[in-house]
Amino acid sequence: MLCVCRESCEVIEEKTLVFVMGLISQLWTCMSVKQVRNQPCVQCTLRLLLSLSAIFVQNLDPETICEVVTFLSSLQPLNSVDHIFLAALDFLASLGKFCFAQEVQGQVLPKLSSLFASLLVERSWLLHQHALEAFTHFAEETSHEEVVPKSLSSEEIKNNVVNFLNKKIVAVENEDARVERLKSERSVLERLCVGLEPVSKEETGDLQPYRKRARKETPEEEEFEKVLHTAEHALKMLQSLLQQTPAPNWMAARLQGLATQIHSLNSCKLQGL
Repeated sequence: MLCVCRESCEVIEEKTLVFVMGLISQLWTCMSVKQVRNQPCVQCTLRLLLSLSAIFVQNLDPETICEVVTFLSSLQPLNSVDHIFLAALDFLASLGKFCFAQEVQGQVLPKLSSLFASLLVERSWLLHQHALEAFTHFAEETSHEEVVPKSLSSEEIKNNVVNFLNKKIVAVENEDARVERLKSERSVLERLCVGLEPVSKEETGDLQPYRKRARKETPEEEEFEKVLHTAEHALKMLQSLLQQTPAPNWMAARLQGLATQIHSLNSCKLQGL
């Protein structure tokens, strides 16, 4: 789904957009900090969900965005999962385009400042550089200018941002240190890129908005086809996750619930409802 949305987010039909927004909002309500801390497969789902939310940030309802910001604030500190916060920084940068209503600014903006402030002092070179890029992008676009100075909560952060903007290199690594750093960052980047790879020609058929039929479909049939295609692709993503990491304990019950829903849909179809 993420690959498809990256390619076609600007031309997506209104009904499909509403469906995707509903799915994103529903997934965020299912997210649990405890599960993210303990389950690698949930971490992967969260990372992909953050990337998807960043793409459609202009279409998300304010309640969902507030929920995401609150969730990220509750997630810190989360050691050894830099790939999640790399995706989180893309989402935070995208919020520069979003204008928060007056009634939620007091709840959200301080958390945004706190998130940026904490990520701008990260000792991981990769995360620190991405934080500088994300903060700069946010600061250039946001209409909530009060977030910017509050994020620069120390002289160290201010100096780091100024040096970044001026492209000033403060510390120079020797070759051995650079090699070791790149080795340590490789696994982070590999985990970040899972599910973000460009679509291959062999997979193109599976990622079309809907399959072509021999006969002409009605608008209602086309809508059914698009929704079913989205569900099929989500199941393929789930299968890919299971190949990478063991399933969480609660997954069997959720799958049983989905099976019950599918059985109910088939029953409705057979009864002509």
